[in-house]
Amino acid sequence: MSNPPLTQVYGALILVQLIFGLHYIMTDLIVEKIEGFEWTSIRILFAGILMFLIYRNKITYIPKRHEWGYLVLLSCLGIVQAHSHVRGR
Repeated sequence: MSNPPLTQVYGALILVQLIFGLHYIMTDLIVEKIEGFEWTSIRILFAGILMFLIYRNKITYIPKRHEWGYLVLLSCLGIVQAHSHVRGR
């Protein structure tokens, strides 16, 4: 496995910094219009869609019907826990 060229490494780092920087600016603007919980839901939805589109060929296991309820419950609990921890500060 060879190392990627430095231009790709630095390009990826710059892209990540731009995305994070724009995220804070956009969040400040958007939260003035809609609630923070709604904005978080939209972000999670689009992140999930993007991850599915990128990694759909690498998915090796699809949960069975009875497992989806547990996945949804644990996902919701994780989101609520993360937001309650942040608000508690």
